Amino acid sequence: MVGRGRFHKHEVRRVRDGAVMDWTTCFVLVPDKDPAARVALAAYAEAVVGANPVLARDLWRWLEGFRDAAAAALWSEGEDRLKGRGTDASS
Repeated sequence: MVGRGRFHKHEVRRVRDGAVMDWTTCFVLVPDKDPAARVALAAYAEAVVGANPVLARDLWRWLEGFRDAAAAALWSEGEDRLKGRGTDASS
């Protein structure tokens, strides 16, 4: 099956003021339905681990909740990266 590509499917609002975001400036991932979204989240966690280890930890923990082999491997790798940076992954 050929997908539709990127299109306006979701409405995203800022929590702070309820303003609707311009759909061309954001991208919604649905990791519970899309294995590729889990890979993308793991890549994002890796990209921010130096600047925001708490966000990286939270993303890896979220991925762990999917309980599939790929998510488990991503969590294990992420936890190891956090430990290597002196960040307590258990907090």
